[in-house]
Amino acid sequence: LGVHLYLFIALPYMTGEGFTSVRPWIAWYVFFCGYFTLSAFQIQAGYPRLKTDSIILRTYNYFTYGIYLGYLGFPFLWELEVLINWVCTETTLTLDYWIKYSDIKCYLFKLKCWQVTYESSEKKHKVGKPFIRTQFSSPRKK
Repeated sequence: LGVHLYLFIALPYMTGEGFTSVRPWIAWYVFFCGYFTLSAFQIQAGYPRLKTDSIILRTYNYFTYGIYLGYLGFPFLWELEVLINWVCTETTLTLDYWIKYSDIKCYLFKLKCWQVTYESSEKKHKVGKPFIRTQFSSPRKK
């Protein structure tokens, strides 16, 4: 709505020329309408669901967490993978947003590994009352 008001009312009022008499305005308006029409088709069709192709990122435990930390320890390997994934994936994200997306995915993988290993260790070792609390928490008798 703002673009239409600007092109059809504000610009002709400020310059004294009609919209149809200035060809760059017409070209920009046609480009603008085409761009938003294609964007609307893309949103209507839906974005493809991204699938993780990495075998390591499908399971969560100490072993995969250690392998992933080793992978992240190599200089520029993660950045190279992010760049190659961005180039080979059909996406509307710019490179900096793709890096942020990949960083969030990396962080969530680490958190999921910690969560799963914590839950599995909690099930193995039932958490009860601490020794100090059970032995020394009785009130003193005077």
